Amino acid sequence: MKKKEKRTTSNFVKRVRDEDQEEEKINFNLIQTTLYKELNKLRQDPKSYIPLIKAQMETIKKNNVLKKKDSNLQIQTLEGKAAYNEAILFLEKQEPVNPLTKEIKLSYAAQDLAKDIGERGIVSHQDRDGSYVSERIEKYCEWDYCANEVIEVSSRNVKDILISLLVDDGVRDRPDRRALFQNIYNYVGISCGPHTEYEIVTVL
Repeated sequence: MKKKEKRTTSNFVKRVRDEDQEEEKINFNLIQTTLYKELNKLRQDPKSYIPLIKAQMETIKKNNVLKKKDSNLQIQTLEGKAAYNEAILFLEKQEPVNPLTKEIKLSYAAQDLAKDIGERGIVSHQDRDGSYVSERIEKYCEWDYCANEVIEVSSRNVKDILISLLVDDGVRDRPDRRALFQNIYNYVGISCGPHTEYEIVTVL
């Protein structure tokens, strides 16, 4: 089964730059390494993220604007605290799933997309050549049964990346949240890079 979900910038919330903060150099390699470990922690202990989600939810202002502590951007959420509460209810019922093995060839495929959309300042599962996740993976290795891809922008902190994917604000059916806990996946590749519009993009 091939799963190809196209996502464009229209599916994402509007980001507003905070001009009062200076940009800091982002250690993309450290984020990639740490995110892999943190992803497996989440998969094996879903409930551990409930307090983290609650803490971030409390920073949302009345106008549904979220300011992440490690970002120079403010995020205008579409659903506000409602999506956070839904994520909490989801995690309360979610059972642990198998850890994923890091696969460098999948990271190459993720890197191709991160570089492509980062340079163009967009958010999309389709690259400039018209390829989707399955074609990108097939440049480096074979895949079996199911392949998927999630994208997150603007978060420098690995926990914020995962919270963003868990909340999946403004996206019907929460495909990113579901992808984090699919038990049919065995391998993962991760790549982070600069993004001309949202500072940083992460592709899994």
